[in-house]
Amino acid sequence: MRESRLSNELASEFGCRVYSRADYEDDMASFGFYYELFGCNASFQTIKDWLNEWRRDHHDFRCGCSHDCCGCSFLQFVTVVPKYSGADNDDYIVHEEWGRNY
Repeated sequence: MRESRLSNELASEFGCRVYSRADYEDDMASFGFYYELFGCNASFQTIKDWLNEWRRDHHDFRCGCSHDCCGCSFLQFVTVVPKYSGADNDDYIVHEEWGRNY
């Protein structure tokens, strides 16, 4: 099973645990991760904002190479949803989808 670097950074940033990791590969050009974050020390909006900043800092849905067909992976999208309803929720479900530049 692949390991998501993003999940490790989230856990480190917000002091939470990552459980129920699952990875998949749609085809040669895309793969993704699902996982749950438990006990985060941040609100839903804070985590969403952090993910948007992370995406911008990592080439904003592109690999960053100056040429095409480089073979790099890039983040196609990331979504986060609260696991439970209510204001005191500190558990979230995250889905990352990555692409490859072929």
